[in-house]
Amino acid sequence: MNERRSSASLWVRLLAGFAMVLLIAVLATSLYSRHAAQSEFQRFVNRGQESRLQNTAYIFAISYAQSRGSWDDAQRTAVVAAQLFGDHVVVTDSNGVVVADSADGKLLGQHFAGGDEWQQTAIVAERRRGGPFGMQAPPPAPPDTTLGTVYVENPGAAADRADFLGRLQRALLVGAGIGLLAALVVSLYLARRVGRPIELVTAAAHRMGQGDLAQRVPVGGGAEAVELAASFNKMAENLARSQELRQQLVADVAHELRTPLANIRGYLEAIEDGLVRADEATLRILREEAAQLNRLIDDLQELAQAEAGALRLDRHPADLGELIEHTLAAARARAAEREIALVAAAEPDLPPVEIDAQRIAQVLQNLLGNALRHTPPGGRIEVGARRAAPATVEVWVEDTGSGIAPDDLPHVFERFYRADSSRSRATGGSGLGLTIARQLVLAHGGTIGATSEPGRGSRFTFTLPVEPSAPAAPAPRREPGYAHALGFHR
Repeated sequence: MNERRSSASLWVRLLAGFAMVLLIAVLATSLYSRHAAQSEFQRFVNRGQESRLQNTAYIFAISYAQSRGSWDDAQRTAVVAAQLFGDHVVVTDSNGVVVADSADGKLLGQHFAGGDEWQQTAIVAERRRGGPFGMQAPPPAPPDTTLGTVYVENPGAAADRADFLGRLQRALLVGAGIGLLAALVVSLYLARRVGRPIELVTAAAHRMGQGDLAQRVPVGGGAEAVELAASFNKMAENLARSQELRQQLVADVAHELRTPLANIRGYLEAIEDGLVRADEATLRILREEAAQLNRLIDDLQELAQAEAGALRLDRHPADLGELIEHTLAAARARAAEREIALVAAAEPDLPPVEIDAQRIAQVLQNLLGNALRHTPPGGRIEVGARRAAPATVEVWVEDTGSGIAPDDLPHVFERFYRADSSRSRATGGSGLGLTIARQLVLAHGGTIGATSEPGRGSRFTFTLPVEPSAPAAPAPRREPGYAHALGFHR
């Protein structure tokens, strides 16, 4: 309910804002257009009337000249002018006496001074002989002499002007209404286009807040909507992944702790019941189980530090060939017990690499221990190094063991992952060795990977930069880890 009210409120605010802006814009444009149209129309009418009045006065000046300085032909000229222009025309001489009246001559001989509805202009003797109708006449009076006055009245002009302005106003109102309606339709579309992604994200975020981390929103719309939806989906995936890792970590840690704790508890109860004596053999078994628990805790702590970026590296130039020899020497006793051959294959004259020798030795020990667990008696393990690029050294551990199935290969570096959980547990593996190896290599700015052929062996390879860009770079976060998901930062 709150979601709907919130989204409805957003729609109302968006649409109301658009409508307000559009209404102001349309009203301002309409008012300005009406005022400008009226002003221009009035200016046009005035110019037309003035031009018509001047032409009428000029016609009477020509008529006066053709009549040799008399107004004998003024009445006929007034009637013609009235028919031509549709006006009521009255002409007075220089004394103000009407000499022509186009309305049946009712005002002839009377004094006339016009009025509010009349327009007037002086009839002036022309300097030139030609007129607009090609008439030729000698000037009957000195140029610029005022011969009289012409008055023009158009009773229908005001009504026509009012009718035109009324039709103009109606056209503007209809146009503004149509424009406003079209703009509101477009605004409704834009409001939906802008508000819909926000509504979807808001609803999905609300459901996520209630614990449903499977929420996703469709990606579509404009660039901003696409970016918002993609960011939300990415955040939701990370949250779901973190939640999954939290749950999986709890299950994995409980699973890893259950066996040694059950063994320790079983032996202690047997000692209490007198079924087993607390001799050296029993105590040795208890110590081994406790040591396995301690190794698991140490591995979890180290992994937590690496994933949280709190792992410090003590870098110094080191000889990888010598480091490989030391690692193999430490493992030869175990390999000899299982009749497995260990071979060092480091290239001569490898450049010194600035590494934390203890951490890289731990990587080699983890990879070598993994190879020993999966290589049958009579097998062979090779550990080597070579210059892969001017600034990169490649190290590998290759065995002739059982290999890794294609479905399991992408997951070998995941925490607690085992292709064969029962056999790995029997050999003492915690499922964290390869994960820790990967984090330590990443902390050095290198890469790590694995290839395998089932039944023929596996090859684990990692690279190290010869000159690291950061002398003490912490382990980068490539993906959310179990330890970080639970807040193990120390």
